[in-house]
Amino acid sequence: ERGNHWHVPFCHRGLFSTEGRWAAAAGADAMVFLWPLDHQSQCPPCVRIHQAHYDVITDICVDWTGFRALTTGIDASLTLTDLRASKVVWKIKNDSGVGVPNGFFSLDAEFAAGKAAVGAASEGAQVKIVDLEVQKILMSLGGHEDDVYAIRADWGVNLVVSASWDRRVNIYDVRQGKYIKR
Repeated sequence: ERGNHWHVPFCHRGLFSTEGRWAAAAGADAMVFLWPLDHQSQCPPCVRIHQAHYDVITDICVDWTGFRALTTGIDASLTLTDLRASKVVWKIKNDSGVGVPNGFFSLDAEFAAGKAAVGAASEGAQVKIVDLEVQKILMSLGGHEDDVYAIRADWGVNLVVSASWDRRVNIYDVRQGKYIKR
């Protein structure tokens, strides 16, 4: 808490709708949750969206304009969910295999650009670059030896930064398809 107002770190502000009416979260029960922040809302106090994953959801990015959520899970899938219809639109499986050893742990997406960067678990320990429009993993970038637990992308300059439990922070040039700095 900062003063009399709650402070939300910048990296988590995308979980609150721009007009301040909704908050989103995901969790260990494999569901996406929406909470109406408007006390006058006729919506139920919590909207649960089932079947986004069959196991723990590890990260979430929300497109409040299109009312969609992109989630990653230890079930090794990336899922786009229509929040209005409460249904899965599409699901991409990890091209390195399925199951917890190949799970996806971290996510950064820019819906307007149609791109996402996904951090994978230890067996693959890769950064995946995904085209959201064609629903396909475009490339897998190596360089880590353990779970990639955090990832951020700047699609304006096509750079992705990843952090792993192997104590490395890698910078990747997506245009060249390789890491450029450790």
